[in-house]
Amino acid sequence: MLLKLATVWGSDNSGCSSAKVLQLYTNQLSHAGEMIKVVMKRFDKRRKLQPKRKYLVIPISVTQMMKRKRGDIYKFLKNRIVMLADNMKKLLGTRIYGPSIKEVRKIPVERSIIQKIVSYACYTI
Repeated sequence: MLLKLATVWGSDNSGCSSAKVLQLYTNQLSHAGEMIKVVMKRFDKRRKLQPKRKYLVIPISVTQMMKRKRGDIYKFLKNRIVMLADNMKKLLGTRIYGPSIKEVRKIPVERSIIQKIVSYACYTI
């Protein structure tokens, strides 16, 4: 579960270390697999990212405990995100560190982005 002004951590090699959540596209809570808008807090200046610029991201894991219908319970240690380009047609990074969750497949974006997230991640939970 993500709230406004929460800190999230980058899990790809786009250059983002941490970011602050600015806008949620659902009510007041956001879960993994929903689009959010962030601004960079710490990032690598040698990369493409710019300070004080808003980016669209997809959270691929959240610290909130998730329960599925089968009875599986998942909980991660950090809120991790993947950065998207401006036109939402490609990822900024070329590699994703750590696992992603199945709920990412239900995002209402292009199918090619979802396939890249699933294939770039180490494994899918």
